[in-house]
Amino acid sequence: MNKGFIAGCKAFKYRFYNCRHGYEIFKNPVNNEMQIKLRNNEVLNQKDIAERFL
Repeated sequence: MNKGFIAGCKAFKYRFYNCRHGYEIFKNPVNNEMQIKLRNNEVLNQKDIAERFL
């Protein structure tokens, strides 16, 4: 149970700092795929973005 709780806390912390306003969705001109830039400057590829955001 502790491992699940700790993993959940880590996921919450990541989402709290990165999954809020301040993100930018754009189309990569090199590979023509949609990408999202998070607040921490991490870039996620189209396969990692939920359909509702695309």
